[in-house]
Amino acid sequence: MAEQSDKPEKSEKAAPSEKAITLNVQLAPGNATEQPMMANYTAVSVAQGIAHVDFGFIEPALFNALGQAIRQNKPIPKGVRGTRTARIALPLDALVRLQQQLQQTAYESAPPGRAAQRRTQGAGVSWRGRALVLLWLGATAASETGPAPTNERFELSWPVACRIGETCWVANYVDVDSGKDARDFRCRGRSYDGHDGVDIAIRDTSVMEQGMTVLAAASGVVRRVRDGVEDRKLTDEALRKLVVGRECGNGVIVDHGNGWETQYCHMKRGSLLVKEGQQVTAEQALGQVGLSGKTEFPHLHLTVRHQKDVVDPFTGQPMSTGCEVAGHPLWKKDASVIYEDVALYNAGIAGGQPNVEMIRSGHADSLTPNAQSPALVLWVDILGVEAGDQIQFQLIGPDNKVMLESEQRVDRRQARRFVYAGKKRQNAAPWTSGAYTGQVTLKRTEHGQIAEHRISCTVTIR
Repeated sequence: MAEQSDKPEKSEKAAPSEKAITLNVQLAPGNATEQPMMANYTAVSVAQGIAHVDFGFIEPALFNALGQAIRQNKPIPKGVRGTRTARIALPLDALVRLQQQLQQTAYESAPPGRAAQRRTQGAGVSWRGRALVLLWLGATAASETGPAPTNERFELSWPVACRIGETCWVANYVDVDSGKDARDFRCRGRSYDGHDGVDIAIRDTSVMEQGMTVLAAASGVVRRVRDGVEDRKLTDEALRKLVVGRECGNGVIVDHGNGWETQYCHMKRGSLLVKEGQQVTAEQALGQVGLSGKTEFPHLHLTVRHQKDVVDPFTGQPMSTGCEVAGHPLWKKDASVIYEDVALYNAGIAGGQPNVEMIRSGHADSLTPNAQSPALVLWVDILGVEAGDQIQFQLIGPDNKVMLESEQRVDRRQARRFVYAGKKRQNAAPWTSGAYTGQVTLKRTEHGQIAEHRISCTVTIR
């Protein structure tokens, strides 16, 4: 099985005396300050009804040099670098109101006797002679607000019949870092070096055994199919050698035309429903999520390619583009796809030290405590922890009193981490009958702000 690039769309027509170009602009974080910071560039990306607006500063000398090169028909660089001065996120309706306010400001602040010349270009408003917020190249050329989308007419449905954030979670995103580090499209570590797809995980192997359907992300023709690879977790090097050349496990490749294809890996043996040459429609069942090939947990690995180059479906940009680059997701708007920087996806209360293998196999119920259990232990399974994360445990008894409060600090980045904290039974007396509620909170500090993620669970002792 193999593991695709983008096709820029046509840029909007520029004003008659201007020339529009496309640049790959990457902004490095600037220094924090309470004073206003100059911005002459903005870029907007939209996902799930939220607009993410980056304000940046690019050296005017570079803008002027680019403008001169354009006027003289000389080659221009494929990308430029600047400093990100601010990033905001706001609903689309708020973005529309902001644009209207900027347009009104442009009119009101235009020099007397001169009509403000407006032009909407993706992320902002500009008028010749004076840069309102962003876009200018000398006095003649205007910059696009980031790379053009790969192909806005090619859209993807979510490839698993699940609810993201509820019954399935993204375990790893595409690695867009060309070096040895791993970075997802948000410049976070939710990936690993060279990872060329999106890993969609389900809760445990019992869910896999019950059946979780894999769906065609778009209509097309099945080009390749493989079945017969055993479903088993690879725990050592000897087992990994058994799947050399078959790392994808059981899988399907679908050709969508115009150079686009999708690949589905690690599917369950014997579950595949399609054959080579078969026409499939979007959201048609291909098979089920499995544990075949080079994998340690049940999930679907989805790779998207265009002209054989890997494309990140969360941005529509090639894998090689890098992170924090404006793009247009390939997901359909009704797919309800969200980005999760961390996921607390499973939690429970055990009657003693929890067995992680039993829990990940779907047998957590066998650990349910009773009145004579030696301890009550609150456990949680997490995707995407970072060094410095604080994990807080709280257990509340039937009398609504706090029985346990504990905190652990994460010492290193991990794709998946299982942690727990508990309280021993102090004497021969049994645990009080009633409902016990556990809550796990993960706190993460980024850019001076604290984000909290929670999961709760309840068990009843009779």
